[in-house]
Amino acid sequence: MKALTAPFLLPISKSILQDGALIIEDSKILDMGERETLLSRYPTAEIEDFPSSVLMPGLVNAHTHLDLLFFQGTGESPQFFDWLAEGWAHRERQTLTDRRHCIEEGIHQLLNSGTTCVGDVGQYFGLVPQIINSPLRMVLFPEILHGGDITIQESYEGAFTQVEEILAARAPRITPGLAPYAAYTLSKHFLRIIAQQTTELKMPLKIHVSETFSEMQFFYESSGEIADHLFPKMGWRHQLPPPHRKTPIQYLESIGFLENAPTLVGCNHLADGDLQTLAKSGSKIVHAPRASTHLKLGHPPLKKLRELKVPIALGTDGTAALFSLSIWDEMRYIQDHYPDAEKPSASELLRMATYEGACALGLDKKIGSLDVGKEADLIAIRVPKEIKATELPSWLVSHVTPREIAAVFVEGKRLNPL
Repeated sequence: MKALTAPFLLPISKSILQDGALIIEDSKILDMGERETLLSRYPTAEIEDFPSSVLMPGLVNAHTHLDLLFFQGTGESPQFFDWLAEGWAHRERQTLTDRRHCIEEGIHQLLNSGTTCVGDVGQYFGLVPQIINSPLRMVLFPEILHGGDITIQESYEGAFTQVEEILAARAPRITPGLAPYAAYTLSKHFLRIIAQQTTELKMPLKIHVSETFSEMQFFYESSGEIADHLFPKMGWRHQLPPPHRKTPIQYLESIGFLENAPTLVGCNHLADGDLQTLAKSGSKIVHAPRASTHLKLGHPPLKKLRELKVPIALGTDGTAALFSLSIWDEMRYIQDHYPDAEKPSASELLRMATYEGACALGLDKKIGSLDVGKEADLIAIRVPKEIKATELPSWLVSHVTPREIAAVFVEGKRLNPL
């Protein structure tokens, strides 16, 4: 049994607690509250004190492509679909050693920035034995994508083979999901089957949708940049669907894809009716602010979505070579660059970076907030001695870098060195 104490506890699910303590037994939070009360209640607990610090849930990076860790793309202002095709080509050139290096370095960078859980999309053939030893909590989403010599059937079967290998490993911190790349890269029949199977297997489901305005044109008219540029580039020229006369969100709803409350990466371009559809479906959204800006994708209507209580998680997507894997940097980017009318408060940003990230990965019952019974995935952050509780959220979003991370705990175990 272990007691962690600090001047501040930031549970996310409730108000900041001053001069607090957490009791950890095995891998879970057994109790939490005022320091003096808890230490008298558990006199045999081993005490680890963090002076001038705050204890809070570990950050959740809800969407990465770690296999693109060293991919920079070409040009300072890339066109999205060129960048996308270049990224896919980069993956084709990677060796198993390359992918192992990406995973190892990515895990190190994530932990070093205070991230304790990641939702990663990629290919994991030959990597599962390495990943199951990771100290990080990971939800692995084998990506379903075809092109070149890979048929859709091969990609589909390969993804489920990877899911079976991840499940067979029985690693408590490593769980699988599925990620068909986008609604425009797979037929409605495959999308429907994938949604049904993830529901049956109780696995999280993730897809990119409404990232670009071009998707609106594609689903309405089966024309535009996706049809004229991406499809020929990927060898899909003869696979154009008929016009659906729907928005991408309406299309996914019409084929039953939203029934499993999937996680939707993007949602930068939404019609008014799409907002209500997302709220009713229970879908979650992942937004990657710096990647979206770099690729000129726009950003979701954050204020409207938050008013409808749609969970919005944060991710770094596939631009780590240009930026970082730090969710602190994503929060800061929103705080410093988004219009005031769209900008969440510092407390809301911290919730997006923790609890709502856990929601996006189907882990909100286990992690994402400091609550009794949850896994003890948390971080200790050094803060100024004179800081007040009311100032804490804003200070954290504005100032935290790896230098301020005093400790990282996953399943109650301190990871040291980071």
